[in-house]
Amino acid sequence: MLIIAIAYAMLFCYEKNVELNSLKINDLLNGSKDYRLFLACELLAGFIVVVFMNYHSYTLFSALNVISFTALLLPVAYVDFKKKLIPNKMLVCMAVVRLLLLFGELFFQETELMNYLISSALSIVLFCGIFFLISVVFKNSIGMGDVKLFGVLSIYFGMYGTLHILMYAMIVTFFYACYLLATKKKEKKDEISFAPMVLFGTLITLIAGAL
Repeated sequence: MLIIAIAYAMLFCYEKNVELNSLKINDLLNGSKDYRLFLACELLAGFIVVVFMNYHSYTLFSALNVISFTALLLPVAYVDFKKKLIPNKMLVCMAVVRLLLLFGELFFQETELMNYLISSALSIVLFCGIFFLISVVFKNSIGMGDVKLFGVLSIYFGMYGTLHILMYAMIVTFFYACYLLATKKKEKKDEISFAPMVLFGTLITLIAGAL
């Protein structure tokens, strides 16, 4: 519930243009009616994550890692879908939460630091490098927000998890783009928000047991 509260606060601060350090509990409660659908999606995503984590027998911190990423990615996907941008502050918040979880993993020896650093570093260099080159060569294809998002994704899941999430996200994007073109809701030159596809890719990867 704490992670869901953080995710809700992230979205509230962005929508209302309020700084996180000046946010009050009463502000969140007063604005809750505007975000019932968002909270319902958070709870649904959380339910899916918990069910399949139990099915695949995740360890405590692995479970917390997936729950945190999924919950915090949802407001990012929401904003990206509505406004075609990914706020830097949200990505920073996601990265800070991951680093806090990492300290816990290291303390309980669930993660080997060197293996984690190598996997995350390789993932950041590979995926961020590829997406950055695509954004430079092909204008209006991939935004810098997507590049940064995969940097955050890499520190959560390393090379293996990031590769699977990207694969499933691309598959979802393909079918969604076909739907939009078939229904003439978008043209080939129009952009598609990628953060929501990453969210679906994460859930599918979890269901497949590849995280």
